[in-house]
Order: sequence, then structure tokens, then C-alpha cells
Amino acid sequence: MGSAMREIDLFGKPLSPSMSKANTGKEHSPSKVITQPVVLGGRSGRVIHTDYQLPDAETHLGNLVEIYDAVPRFFESRTVHSLDNMNQEITSEVRSMSYTLTITAATIRKKYIEKQPDGTTLQRQVNVGMFPGVREEYVEKAIRKFSTFQAADITPERCIVRFSLYELKKELDEFGHRYSYSEIREALQVLAQSNVRIDATLPDGTSLDISSGYINNLVIRSPRRDSAYYQAGNDDSRPRCQVELHPLIAQQVKRGEFRLYQYGLDMSITSGFGRGLLRFISMFWKNASESNSFRFTMMEFFASGSNRRPGQFIAQDNRQLKRAIDSLINVGLLKPDFRVVPVKASKGRKILDYEYEVYATNKFVTTVIEANSGAARRRLVQSR
Repeated sequence: MGSAMREIDLFGKPLSPSMSKANTGKEHSPSKVITQPVVLGGRSGRVIHTDYQLPDAETHLGNLVEIYDAVPRFFESRTVHSLDNMNQEITSEVRSMSYTLTITAATIRKKYIEKQPDGTTLQRQVNVGMFPGVREEYVEKAIRKFSTFQAADITPERCIVRFSLYELKKELDEFGHRYSYSEIREALQVLAQSNVRIDATLPDGTSLDISSGYINNLVIRSPRRDSAYYQAGNDDSRPRCQVELHPLIAQQVKRGEFRLYQYGLDMSITSGFGRGLLRFISMFWKNASESNSFRFTMMEFFASGSNRRPGQFIAQDNRQLKRAIDSLINVGLLKPDFRVVPVKASKGRKILDYEYEVYATNKFVTTVIEANSGAARRRLVQSR
């Protein structure tokens, strides 16, 4: 599905007049620090969790958690037809964390229509393997955004999120990702049935080995008797969903160990490299300022921001990554002046890597400051 970049504000919220009024019916009030759950203005009456400590006007900020969001979990080419290709393994290192990532595809039953020699058509169903792709990436982000409201139960072991398919579709539509209900249901099934195992050695030397679905215990209920998800007693007129997010998300949100980032921008950027770069700098550039630069290499980016290894032609990958930097410049997060330096082999002229140096704008610095102050507020709340 195509998705177009849209005009957005400081925190990535679309600026369409009809869209901005749909949420509040009035201009946004200035941000304020939350010391208790705050009811957002508008029809939803949703309440923000104190676990997140978000300023109440910044409803298009999201969160990233270390380890889980530091590894590449989504694929460009995602459908396989052989059992031999049902597992993908990536071994790499990013910012002093070494890891082996093993992802097992979901088994999804797909309908195919074949044209017969006599002109008739034959419909058959085939089991295929599907890895989480761009569609599932957007769906998971939207569900995680829902978890910042009181539609979620958060404990150190679980983060249970409740929503309707209509709410999920509306959230995706807002950013131009117009999937049908059947596509959204399939995306939920792919996220629930795919398995991601992370075997990592952390910078402090501790080890982690955890295996889980992207989401777990998926439940879809519908009040309609003709629905495959019919359940008697469901008094809501719309199909309701309940999922558990990955255990690492629950653990780190409850501990306050997550980073705020520009969720609205992430949902609006069409380039996979651009989205990966936004998450990469949001995760690892923890002391951003307008005067200090951030340096990283192409290989570091691929180890965290992209689920594929560098291509055969490293110069082509460099062009794509420079376009990703340009996309963040265009939305006002990075300054136009950035440097790219090739890293050459000790002998000969072969280029082994590229090093990039970028500078933050006030927009990005503001998010980082809020992320750091939010972390301090969460530590204060937990110490009481």
C-alpha cells in the first residue's frame, strides 16, 4: 500500500485542518508535565498511563525500547513457499551489543484463483510462510501507540492492549496507510504467529535469550453472527481485539526504560531507510544538542535500522542512506549540513564502509530533552 508524506507539526501530527479538529475540535493547548493520568480533549476521553509520563498535548510521540527496537525485525520480501525458507537468522553487533536474531515466519492460508485451459477459474487455498513486512510494521506501531492510553494493562510481565478494528484502521488511515479490514486482520495474524528469538550479549556483559511472538494471545471478537470471530455476549457493535505486546516492551515500559520518539513522523515517512534512520538516531543519540554532531557508520545502521545486509554495491546503499538523511532534513529533524566519509581498505581503493556525521535541529533536541526528563520523572514516580 502506498503512503504519502503529509504536512506535520513538531511532533509529527498531520496538520490537515479536518484532521486536527477531528481529535479536539479546538486548537491544541500548550504541553504540560503530567503528574497524574490526564484525560485528552475530544470524543475519545482516553487517559494516558502514568507509566509513560507523556505531556498531554504530545499525542503523536511514541516509544522505543532497547534491545527489541535495536534489532531489525521487519522484511521487504516477506512471502515464502518452502519450509526451508521459514527461518531467517541475522547475527550482528550494534553499539556494543552483539546479537543473533532468529525470525520464524507465520503460516498463513491464502486463496489463489487459477484460470483453467477451458476458460473457467479454480479457487484453491495454499499455506504460505509470511514474515512481518511494512504492513505489519505499521500495525505493530499503532498498537503500541494505543498502549499509551488506558486501553492497556501494564505489569512487569505483560502489556495487554484492547482496541477495535475500526480504531486500528482509523489510526492507520490517518497517516495514509489505507488497508482493508481483511488486510489488517491478516497483519494481526502474521504478527501473532511469527516468532522472534533474540539471543544477545548486552554492553554490560549480561546475556539475554528470549523467544516470543511480535504480539501474543491475539483475540478478535465480533457481535455479528455471520462473522468468523462471532462471540455471544459481545455488546460492542464493532469487532474488538485484545493482544499482548512483546514481553520486552512490557518489562522496559514498566521500568521506565524507554525512549520517546517521533511516532507521527515514523508513520508518515515512506522510505524504509528513512524510518530506520529515525528510530536509530532516536534510540542511540541520547545527548543530542544543536552544537554536537552524531556519528555512525553504514554497517551500524544496517545492524539496527535495516533488516537486510548491505548490498553488493555499497555505493548504491550509500545513496539510499543519504536520501534517508535528506528525508529527515526535509521534515526538520536534521540540519542540511552533514558529512559522508568513505572508509577504505588498508590496501587498495576498495571502500569497506561509510561514516556519517549529522547535526540535530531544535525539533529533534526538544524530543530528546523530553525523553530524558520523562525518564527522570518515571524514576521519581517509581521511587515513591
